[in-house]
Amino acid sequence: MPTPFIHLHAHSYYSFLRGLASPQALAQAAAEAGMSALALVDHHGLTGAIEFYDACREANVRPIVGLELAVLPPPEIAAGPRAGSIVLLAADLAGWRSLCRLSTLAQTAPHRDPERGLPFEQLAQHTDGLLCLTGGKLSALNTLLAQGQPRAAAQLLGALNSLFPNKLYVELQQHTPGDAELCALLAE
Repeated sequence: MPTPFIHLHAHSYYSFLRGLASPQALAQAAAEAGMSALALVDHHGLTGAIEFYDACREANVRPIVGLELAVLPPPEIAAGPRAGSIVLLAADLAGWRSLCRLSTLAQTAPHRDPERGLPFEQLAQHTDGLLCLTGGKLSALNTLLAQGQPRAAAQLLGALNSLFPNKLYVELQQHTPGDAELCALLAE
């Protein structure tokens, strides 16, 4: 029996210019596709989280609530890019509280600017109950590798791993033929 596929990086229409579907439509599509769970990770906000949770419960799909967040690399990664996205998923109620705090911080100036992002030090203060995905194509990790900076990418991965020990996952996104090379570097 094949392993079931579960989207861990879905956006609703609460993510401006990133998602089109309502939380209800996402839950229904997941149920129709036979997914047992679905993660909603709207950008910088939890606006649709309760609506999504209720829709998933009604559709008999396990809701995974998360957040896509622009975060600046740690200051010691001098060659680092501007802010890059990471995905945070709540594993429990403590994770929900951490998401709420981070979402609030992300909505306040100057962090609202996606190029500035949340300072790494502020992320470090709110990691309880969270799983972290490296963020896919919009991540600082992908940007560093694409720019030919594997050492800085390894430093960033180490810094994230220190915040999320045994809870950090490298996100591979292969949507176009050109993504295969980057995915191979990420897997390495």
